[in-house]
Amino acid sequence: MEIGSLRHLVPWFIAGLAFAFLMASRDNQADFLVFYKAAVALAHGHNPYPRLGSPQVYDGSSYVYPVWVATAMTPLTLLTPFAAAKLWVALSFGAYAASLRFMGMASGPALFLAGLATPVIVSLQMGTLTPFLVLGVAVAWHWRDSPAVAAAAVALAGTSKLYLLALLVFFAATRRYKAFLLSLAFSAALLGAGFLIGPIDAIEYARLLLSLSKHESVQGWSSSAILAPLAGVGLARLVPQLAAIAAALGMVRVRHRDPSDSRAFAGAVSIALLATPILWSSYLPLLLPILFAAGAPLAALGAAAAFSWILTTPDRAGAALDAVSMALLAALGAFALFGPGSAEHQRALHNSTRALATQLRASMTASKRAWAIIAFGAVAEAAVAAIHPALLPAIAAQDLVLASIAYALAPSVRTDSARRAPDLAQIRPSE
Repeated sequence: MEIGSLRHLVPWFIAGLAFAFLMASRDNQADFLVFYKAAVALAHGHNPYPRLGSPQVYDGSSYVYPVWVATAMTPLTLLTPFAAAKLWVALSFGAYAASLRFMGMASGPALFLAGLATPVIVSLQMGTLTPFLVLGVAVAWHWRDSPAVAAAAVALAGTSKLYLLALLVFFAATRRYKAFLLSLAFSAALLGAGFLIGPIDAIEYARLLLSLSKHESVQGWSSSAILAPLAGVGLARLVPQLAAIAAALGMVRVRHRDPSDSRAFAGAVSIALLATPILWSSYLPLLLPILFAAGAPLAALGAAAAFSWILTTPDRAGAALDAVSMALLAALGAFALFGPGSAEHQRALHNSTRALATQLRASMTASKRAWAIIAFGAVAEAAVAAIHPALLPAIAAQDLVLASIAYALAPSVRTDSARRAPDLAQIRPSE
């Protein structure tokens, strides 16, 4: 990035960071405090994990991550919990900013628009690992042709949240076998070292995760949570896993015949979100890299941020702060469409929308079953929403995940009109 571009980003970064601090101050950084206490426990030679079968496993305040995550946070224990939490917010916002840079959206408006998306705000309020997971995913995309770097990024993200090991599908689908093997090796080394020298072994850790997932899989926005009231908890946990495996196998087959990095990447991230038995709103920033890998213009990021406010609102912000946030979102959205460089943004939005519509028409024409599946899904969702209105946000979130998987599985368009409408990843507005 040029020096001039960096200078242009600084005021946007400072404004975004101030907004992040303001919103984060409305909550108690609950997830970060879990990491902080675990790091303190490790530093004093204590076991940070809850006893299996105890109520602490399910109360949301116990440490359930690999040992290396708490070990990496040990330097933060030199600060008071309050100071460490503030530093964590700054580092988290910086991770989002770096992610945009690596995904090719290094502009101030893009950074602020991303910061106005409610899942991003909630992730900062809770002090989650999500900003760093997004960074790992972005690094894996940016350096996808550097096997060691991409593999290390996937290993770090995937061992922090095991469902992100589905990113290995991206390497397999695009025939990056060296990165695939290296990622497996790095993941095994990270987990193995923790089990070898840490306070818990692999079997105990697996039992802890299984116990937690059984308890929380019927909560949140996961596909399991949607299916549980309809099909029972056992089937609700099994069906998404089988669907994710089928989607992964299908994507590897399709992309081997018809390679597309952006589609394979979108599919891998979406399969991870489909497969996870636990999905909260703070996980959804992981959908941002899909937008950028697909070459979405700035206006599309604004639309995504606006849609996120329909799904949920930030924690404990209050009506006044919510109103201010939505006003900022509207102003920045207007800036994206009508401000400096708006002609480029509008053209990119038009071209990417046309390309996506062409791809959808072709894939539907190629498979009549797709229309039947969509019609059946729409009717089923309407029925579920009528019976369980509280599931509407979860259904909308899973629709985004399934749409990304469908995009990854769709064959490339071979018509003349498609040649005039390039792949979405080739469209990028000038910033």
